[in-house]
Amino acid sequence: MKLIFVLLILSFNIWAYPQFISKGYTNCLTCHYNPYGNGPLTDYGRAVSASALADRLFVPKSITDDDLGNASGFLFSTPKNKWFRPAYDYRGLQLDRAISDEENKDSKYITMQNDATVTLQFGKRNNIIITGTYTYLPAQDEDDEDDEAETFSPEHYIGYRPMKELGIYVGKMDKVFGIRVPDHISYSKTLNNLGLRSQSHGVLLHWNDKDYEVGVQVFDGDKEKKEEEQSSGITSKFEYNLTKNVRVGASYMRETLSNEDIQDVKAALLKARIGEASSTMVEIGQNDKELNSGGERSSRYAFWQSHLYLKRGMYFLMTFEYLKSDLNEDAHRYRVSPGFQYFPWQRLEVRFDLQNNKSYGETLNTQDRWDLLGQVHLWF
Repeated sequence: MKLIFVLLILSFNIWAYPQFISKGYTNCLTCHYNPYGNGPLTDYGRAVSASALADRLFVPKSITDDDLGNASGFLFSTPKNKWFRPAYDYRGLQLDRAISDEENKDSKYITMQNDATVTLQFGKRNNIIITGTYTYLPAQDEDDEDDEAETFSPEHYIGYRPMKELGIYVGKMDKVFGIRVPDHISYSKTLNNLGLRSQSHGVLLHWNDKDYEVGVQVFDGDKEKKEEEQSSGITSKFEYNLTKNVRVGASYMRETLSNEDIQDVKAALLKARIGEASSTMVEIGQNDKELNSGGERSSRYAFWQSHLYLKRGMYFLMTFEYLKSDLNEDAHRYRVSPGFQYFPWQRLEVRFDLQNNKSYGETLNTQDRWDLLGQVHLWF
């Protein structure tokens, strides 16, 4: 079970890359069926990933970007019909923990994602969608009797956009809060109950105008889980384009957790394009909990991540995180993570991150721990 826990907190969502504001995309609806990203790509999103985001490594000059876009459908095909869109995604992680500590270092390979998805789209504007994803995660450790294979659906919902600006989505989705980065070990995710298995059934209303975007979601737990593991509440997100290259926003969520604690979370958001194709993103928030056992606890966190464009398909990443888990105690956590993300050709992503973790305070002072994470992502 320990390995499954590591798997869950280190997993990454599909295509949740808000840093593509660097390419001029201020919202996710342009490329995704889900207005807040991750999950299956639209035809346009597939074509963009093939013809504009990925490098052309090993692609002959005789093949144009238009050719790549036209062959961006399932299994390198051009869609033969309007309504049926299958997809498959795989992501694996090589995790080396405490690489500078001979006594405590550990190494393992984890299958993080193994998803089959079907999306149906109808209407003159493809404004009605039905999508569902099924995940199979194999057992990761043969020596652990409690480590078993898992099957579940991370999302399934029906979406309807009666007009271009307005969307109504009913079903199981990720909760709409903050900057939806794919790094689910980030404090902005672990603190606020926004990890891999935090999806919930509910209703999302989404409004997307030229300069602003609003989402309000009412949720009532993941019905695939046991009743005592359910959480419910309301969450929202507002974003506004200050300029064509700068987007600011705010999020608010109130949730009753499975242990009956009530969390009230507020965050300020910033996404900005820098230069021709680089970006930076910031999220600063506070989590106030009303504890079921009595009393209250407040936490603060900060997330900053920049993507420096090196060449087509390649980025240098720098991430800085801060967490003060209890404002009444003098204990702080920091994480600094330089890394590289590369799309050598369409349908392939590789990423490497070197993470430094540090905690300190009056009663807590840990040595630096360095972890190395390498991942590969394939999609068809």
